[in-house]
Amino acid sequence: MKVHNQNTQHIQQNQNQTNISKKTHCPTTANSISNVSNTSNSQPKIITTVKTVHKKEVEQLKQGIMKDVNRITSQLQKDKGGIFGLDQSALSKISTELSDLKGKVKEYQDKITTSTYNHNSSKMANLNKLQNSIDNQRDIVAEKQKNRNNRDNNNFSSKSTFEENIQNRQRKIIDYKNEGHA
Repeated sequence: MKVHNQNTQHIQQNQNQTNISKKTHCPTTANSISNVSNTSNSQPKIITTVKTVHKKEVEQLKQGIMKDVNRITSQLQKDKGGIFGLDQSALSKISTELSDLKGKVKEYQDKITTSTYNHNSSKMANLNKLQNSIDNQRDIVAEKQKNRNNRDNNNFSSKSTFEENIQNRQRKIIDYKNEGHA
C-alpha cells in the first residue's frame, strides 16, 4: 500500500512537470505574444511578433474599397442638387457605406500596429491612402447633406411665406368687400 501511494505521487509529479514544460515550451504562446494591454474597447489588445497582414490582403482590400469609392464618387458627381438630387436617405446610406469602408481599413491598420513584426511600409501607406480617399468622400457627402438641409429649410420657409401671402390677399379681399366695394 505504501508503494502504491509512492508510485501515485511520483506519477502525479511527473504529470505536473510535463504540464509545466508544455506551457513554457509552447512556441505559439511564448514567442508570439509579447504584450497584452487594455484599451478603451472591451477586448484586450494583443501585441504579437507574427506577420498579421499580408501584402496580397492589402491589395485585395484596396481593389474592393477603391471600386466602392469610385462608385460612390460617380453617384456624387451625377448629383446636381435641386429637387431631383440625392435625398437625405440616399446621402445617409452613402455615409453609412463610407463608415463601413473606413472600419475595414482601420481593422487592417490595427492588425499592423499590434504586431512587432516589421511589416513593409507600403502596406500602411496604402491603407492611409485608402483612408484619405474615404475621408474625402465623407467630407463631400457631409457638404451635400448640409446643402440639402439648407435647401429643404429654404423651401419650407418659401412655402410658409407663400401661404402667408395667400392669407393676406384673402384678408384684403374680405376687407375690400366689407368696405362696400364690389
